[in-house]
Amino acid sequence: MKLQLTNNFRPYFDQIARLVQYLRTVDDSAFVPRSDIVGALGLSERQVKHLSNEAIEFGLIKPKIFLLTELGKVIADKDGFFERLETLWIIHYNISCNPEWVVWHRMVNQVIPSNETITISETALPYFDDLKNHFSQRTIEDKLPKEIGVVLWTYAHSSLAKLNFLEQVDTGEYRRSYPVDVPPLAFLVCLLTYRDKTTQGATAMTVEETARGENSPGMVLNLPESTVRQLLNQLHDTGLVRLEQFGDLDQVRFSDGLTRQQVLQHIYAG
Repeated sequence: MKLQLTNNFRPYFDQIARLVQYLRTVDDSAFVPRSDIVGALGLSERQVKHLSNEAIEFGLIKPKIFLLTELGKVIADKDGFFERLETLWIIHYNISCNPEWVVWHRMVNQVIPSNETITISETALPYFDDLKNHFSQRTIEDKLPKEIGVVLWTYAHSSLAKLNFLEQVDTGEYRRSYPVDVPPLAFLVCLLTYRDKTTQGATAMTVEETARGENSPGMVLNLPESTVRQLLNQLHDTGLVRLEQFGDLDQVRFSDGLTRQQVLQHIYAG
C-alpha cells in the first residue's frame, strides 16, 4: 500500500507529452538515465522523478528503465497531445485499477461514484480513516489531503477533465458529473489489461466478472452492467470478441491470440 503517487505534483499533460516524445527518440534497447531526461526537458530532477512516476502509472513508461511501453509508443506517434478520448479512458483505467496507490484508487472507485458533491475534509477524508493504522499522523494530516486534492484537480482541470468525471464548482468543492461515453475499443483495451492482470491468457471471461469484478473495467469506469453489455455487443459486431449467451453461459470470448497491441492498432490506424 502506497499513499503518495503524485507527492503533490500535478499531472501536467503538456509535460508528460514532452517526456513521451523525447523517449520516442531514444534507443529503446537500453536503460535511459534520468539525468538524460533532465537535460533534454530542462526540468529539475525532482520534476522528472514525479513526472515519470505518473507516466509509469498511466501505462506509458516501463518502470526503472524509462523506456516507452507499446501504449506509450503508439500515443507518441498517433496522439502526442493526449486529445483522443480512447487515450484518456485507457490511461484513466491504467492508473485507477491499481489498489497499491490507495488514494487514487479509492477516490476513483469509492469517493467519486458515491458522492454528488465532494470536498476534501468533509467528503473524502472519512474514506481513509483506516490509514491511521498504516501511516504517521503527519502523513495523514499533511500529505493525505494534498494527494486527494491532486486527484480532484486532475479530473477537473487536466486533460482527463475531457472525460467529464468532475467539475469544480467552488474553492475546494467539486461536483460529480456525467462522463462521456466510453469508446468500445478503449473498453476492450481495458478489458484485456484486466484479463492479463487476473487470468493471463484466458480466452473468455464472464460478463459478471467484466462488469462487477474487483478492478474490472465495469467497476473502475463506473459503468452499469447494462452499459457493459451494450459495449460488449458493439465489440461483438467488430469480430474481435464474441458474446456468448445461451443456457447458463453468459460470457465474452476473445478472438484467437487477441492482444492489447492489436486493438491499439485498430484504434490508432491511419
